[in-house]
Amino acid sequence: MHAFLAADERGTLASLLAWLDHAEKLDEFAPRTEPPEDDVVQLLTIHGSKGLEWDAVAVVRMVEDELPTAPRDSKGWLAFGVLPSAFRGDADWLPVLDWEAAETQQELMAAIQDFVTQNRDRACEEDRRLAYVAVTRARDRLLLSASPWAGGKSPRRPSRFLVEMAEALRIALPEDDPGENPFDGQRRMLEWPLDPLGARRGTVEAAAAAVRAAAERPPVEPDRDLALLLAERAALRTAAVGTAPTRIPASQFKDFVADYDDAVARRARPLPERPYRQTRVGTLFHTWVEERSGVGPGHASLDDALWDDDPGPGLDQVSVGEDDAAALERLQRTFEASEWGPLQPIEVETEIDFRHTGLDGREHVVICKLDAVYARGDRFEIVDWKTGRSPRTAAERAERLVQLDLYRQAYNQRHGVALDRIDVALFYVAEGLVIRA
Repeated sequence: MHAFLAADERGTLASLLAWLDHAEKLDEFAPRTEPPEDDVVQLLTIHGSKGLEWDAVAVVRMVEDELPTAPRDSKGWLAFGVLPSAFRGDADWLPVLDWEAAETQQELMAAIQDFVTQNRDRACEEDRRLAYVAVTRARDRLLLSASPWAGGKSPRRPSRFLVEMAEALRIALPEDDPGENPFDGQRRMLEWPLDPLGARRGTVEAAAAAVRAAAERPPVEPDRDLALLLAERAALRTAAVGTAPTRIPASQFKDFVADYDDAVARRARPLPERPYRQTRVGTLFHTWVEERSGVGPGHASLDDALWDDDPGPGLDQVSVGEDDAAALERLQRTFEASEWGPLQPIEVETEIDFRHTGLDGREHVVICKLDAVYARGDRFEIVDWKTGRSPRTAAERAERLVQLDLYRQAYNQRHGVALDRIDVALFYVAEGLVIRA
């Protein structure tokens, strides 16, 4: 009953019966994992009680058609949609329909009737084993009950298992007289619409009136300690006004453009990101393109030139799983078949930092990591390799192009190339899609 009281603090008989009906439909009568508490009654199915023991056990409704249950599949594999016994792994333990030995229709009907009887007997034996499980769960005391009436129109006879146990123990059962139906003529009158408060309406309305009266009275002046606590709570509830950092990666700049307050809040409370497989494959692809070009990565600053002298492991030194290797191979084939496959870049993995005045009026340092730069005649093209999903809407496309516009500005400030001579492109390698600004 612990689970019931956790869901309904009132504990009325009507709510208990409703909970039992709901739990039975959801098969929630499984045993509890923790030891039972004192004065706690556990309600569970016989199947759920297997392997457990209690000091006292009550097995209720030991009547025919309940324990044992009413036969539902006595036709066996003759019923629609049932696999014939010969094709089942437990065929040796199932009843056999001897239809091949029948020479006349009467003999066939007799064989079918015998097959149905065997199935009923087998179902009864299964219920007998289930009853054995139920009555052997008790250490000291066992209560067996068989009420003939349970809301039905006709009474139920005591279970054959109960009769057999009573005879074995030489216990005389009451006379087999169900008497009159105690539910006959019983009616419960309800009003519609139902009052959601029911008998608690008076108590709830009195409490509501007390709250309204207290709200109409002038507020009580808090003492010094309470005033300090209220001020502290108000300060904690007030969202701190944050600002964007001075250094912003170009890939994150679009977040501050789209929703400045949200981007600042997420940066103030950073969460670790899950290592996605797509990100891992993308890193392998960028490394492959860089090694394939034969062009070393450019340095962003004097600090990088001084301290970042370790290029890191090459692609041949990285352990790659079979799935990642297959995904990487598909990206490589798509890249080699693209317009950049036969071209030689003039720069790869170049980092450029430049100053930019943001929408907040502050000057920021934007960190741009250029995947590759190509010289095409008297023009320059900056390409950003993307191994993820391409933009699906115009708004997503505009957000992605913000990053490319920053790349153009960075390349213009670093090399003095006019903006109208710098082209930019996004290449979504997995989809073979090219987006140019």
